[in-house]
Amino acid sequence: MSKKYYAVKKGPKPGLYTDWPTVQKMLKGYSKPEFKGFNHKQAALEYLNGTAPSVSQDDITIYTDGGSRNTGNKRDQHVKGNDKSAWAYLIVINGKEYPGTGFEWGATNNRMEMMALVQALKWLLAHHLNHASITEVADSRYLLNAITKGWIYGWKRRGWRLSSGGPVKNAELWAVMYRLLRQFDHLKFKWTKGHATNRGNNFVDHYLNEAMDRHTKHSTIQHQTIQTCRSNNEPKSAKPYIIHGSNSIEDIKRELRKRGFLQN
Repeated sequence: MSKKYYAVKKGPKPGLYTDWPTVQKMLKGYSKPEFKGFNHKQAALEYLNGTAPSVSQDDITIYTDGGSRNTGNKRDQHVKGNDKSAWAYLIVINGKEYPGTGFEWGATNNRMEMMALVQALKWLLAHHLNHASITEVADSRYLLNAITKGWIYGWKRRGWRLSSGGPVKNAELWAVMYRLLRQFDHLKFKWTKGHATNRGNNFVDHYLNEAMDRHTKHSTIQHQTIQTCRSNNEPKSAKPYIIHGSNSIEDIKRELRKRGFLQN
């Protein structure tokens, strides 16, 4: 069983706890206590410190994108172990923006599209926002069709096999996606044309390209390493890295402008 964190904001002894019986005993008889349970320590601390995102009746919007730089000479040739790939998300809540990005060596474009949504959903779940009304905006037909047309549910019923009997690509990651989707009450999905006029889509596209640009094969990575599932057709050299909201949105925009990704 995963460890739980209990943030007591208002009570006899406000603070962070990991033992529920202790919290129960402390709050017994206390008038109008304020507390919440969390699966992630960071989310509990944000709630305790008043930095957790608050949600009104406005919808939450997620923008996600993924990309891979295939160095092969032929179109659609398999990615190589030293090809760069990255994903990014932008979560907009009540006008506030929460970005995140991640990098891998040798992953496919489709895998990165999936990773962007998986990581965005994990962020929302960690902040207890899975009961809000959420719209996911992406330019990937592969990602959206698998969910909105119900392909993912058929794959799950068949043990992550296609109707033809063949294996589903990125099966392990689709399984993670399936488990996450089931925990959200109000998810809508919207397609947008890539590299066009959608501000959120353009931002995540620029953000993931910036992530690829700052990595070289011999670079020393300081970011947090995440453990992800990799399908059998993914190069074993793929190594994922992630940055969750490492800078403010304006810091990121300034950096993207400096690198020529944004014009204003």
